[in-house]
Amino acid sequence: MTALILDLTFHSPFRVATGLARPGLQDTIDPQDLLPATTLKGLLRASAEQLTEDALHGEPLVGAVFGTKRSASPWAFGSVEWLAPWQTVVRTRVALDPVQGAARRDALYTAEEVAFSDTAPVPHARLRIDQYHPLPPDLPEREDHLVVLSCAAAGVHHLGADRRRGLGWVTITPHHADGAHAVTAATITRLHDLSARPASSAHVVPEDTDA
Repeated sequence: MTALILDLTFHSPFRVATGLARPGLQDTIDPQDLLPATTLKGLLRASAEQLTEDALHGEPLVGAVFGTKRSASPWAFGSVEWLAPWQTVVRTRVALDPVQGAARRDALYTAEEVAFSDTAPVPHARLRIDQYHPLPPDLPEREDHLVVLSCAAAGVHHLGADRRRGLGWVTITPHHADGAHAVTAATITRLHDLSARPASSAHVVPEDTDA
């Protein structure tokens, strides 16, 4: 069952590189998987850690939602669905000699990136988060997880490579399955309350054990 829907609107081209080069290209994209779900999950986790870093018990809270080395996350991130047409463009840049101000030898860099036209409909992409691991039956516990996921998603503003060069700027808008906005003033207040909750009262997914 879909718990959250994340709508992505890009404000610049972006590149999540494959780590593989091709003739004439130092960095390439995967046209079959432009934005892996694992990349988005990692960004949301980092965002959640940043949002709760001033709280004494932020780490158990984030681990309960996103998983730890010994326990799985109860949430599954689906594949990104592209709602707007995109195109692959190639960007080339050179490195300048700091003394001479001229292009350095052997410093030409060429890479692929994903771009959208100015007339492309928004949002450009959508991702669904489903629950697949059981949680305690009480509704507040599930809502607490959704609060962390929603606020973490709204806290992501850039992704991929070359962010300092203007790539990857994005707005992520989380919605509930019924279309209602998932981040409100009440949601933010609840996140602060959760971050300050004693560790003993924060739910942690049971560790996997051998049979």
